[in-house]
Amino acid sequence: MEELFEAIFSNGFVILAAIAGIIGFFKDSFNKDTDKENERRTKPNKPVPPFGGGATKVGSQPTKRPEREGGSISAASASEQKQRQMDQLAEQMGADLQEPIEDLVRQVQSVQSQRQVTEGHLQKQKMKRQVANNFTREGLINGIIMSEVLGKPRAKKPYRSVVSEQIKMKQINE
Repeated sequence: MEELFEAIFSNGFVILAAIAGIIGFFKDSFNKDTDKENERRTKPNKPVPPFGGGATKVGSQPTKRPEREGGSISAASASEQKQRQMDQLAEQMGADLQEPIEDLVRQVQSVQSQRQVTEGHLQKQKMKRQVANNFTREGLINGIIMSEVLGKPRAKKPYRSVVSEQIKMKQINE
């Protein structure tokens, strides 16, 4: 018996084959269980109505509008009818509709003008603060840096020595 165990354990191929067989057996049984669970999950419980509310309540019937004798109403007659109703309502209320509208327009204009004045004042204050902050040491340094960044490129103003600049200035002045 010892010789049998010794022969099995001395041969690595036999051990690997045995382990692979055991893993395959358990893997097949595990896959069968998960297949059954997946079937249960994919089965729909009940049919879903299409998007848009295709299902209607039991006992409710769609109502139909009664047909009019004149057919459909044109847009012009509908607007005329609306205008007549507005006039009747204005007469019943005893008020002219134009006066409140004009009052509202005046109020809106006054609010807009006040808003423009306050926005202008706020912008002036903001600009004053910004200018005051730029006259500090850091503000001046940032100004010099930005003038170099935003100024002419180096190709447009090539390097010249101080001596050559002085000679050029003397020639211009003479």
